[in-house]
Amino acid sequence: SNINADHSISVTFTPALTFTITSSASSGGTINPSGSLTRYEGTDQTFDISANEGFRIADIRVDNISMGSISSYTFRDLMANHVISATFTAIPAFTISASAGAGGSINPSGSVMVYEGNSRNFTFTPTTGFQVSRILVDGASIGAVPSYNFSNVTANHTISAEFTVATYTIDGTAGNGGSIDPSGSISVTHGSNRTFNISSDNGYHISDVSVDNSSVGIVSAYTFSNITSDHTISASFNLNTYAIASSAQEGGSINPEGEVIVEHGT
Repeated sequence: SNINADHSISVTFTPALTFTITSSASSGGTINPSGSLTRYEGTDQTFDISANEGFRIADIRVDNISMGSISSYTFRDLMANHVISATFTAIPAFTISASAGAGGSINPSGSVMVYEGNSRNFTFTPTTGFQVSRILVDGASIGAVPSYNFSNVTANHTISAEFTVATYTIDGTAGNGGSIDPSGSISVTHGSNRTFNISSDNGYHISDVSVDNSSVGIVSAYTFSNITSDHTISASFNLNTYAIASSAQEGGSINPEGEVIVEHGT
């Protein structure tokens, strides 16, 4: 500062130091970058380690010191040569034998390979007119479930699906003044037919029959044909009514007079 004369300044440079990092990987995976790398002093270098399908990282060694089964390692502020190596081991594989009986399918099916510790889900699909009756896992029933998941697989397994003809329910009900036959919750098989008969009690008449909450009119019988789902049928009844016609000749009166409507039994 406060310059009042000529000056000179000179700068000299020396070559930067370089170091070598040698990386290698056994069969079953990769290390990236790999081979012999030349890097300048003070720099950082990261290595990524990946296992191939069916393998897992067994160990990462840096300068012959184990770092464990890590997937990445970074040399920071490089000041010397280094060596990094990755080793891999095969993951044990197990077999799940999957099968399905007549009336449906299982997915996936056959001999399904699963690596140790992994999971595998199986789904069961009945064909039209059938339903899942039970699922067997290693010979034990787990009920009629739509799917099953093997988690953290550590052994061989079997799974099988069984199916039966689908069944549905028809709920038949009747109000006061009559009956429906059959009544209650009636089980029927897929594709079958079922007839319900409606009868009124003495002094009553059918006022309406409703199927799946829609009126089908005043009918004494109704048939469900080619059944493929649940249904409901209900019958309602009313008391019969009658007319009494009354009249009086001249000279007196009758009360009530005219046409009088009365209910049955009154």
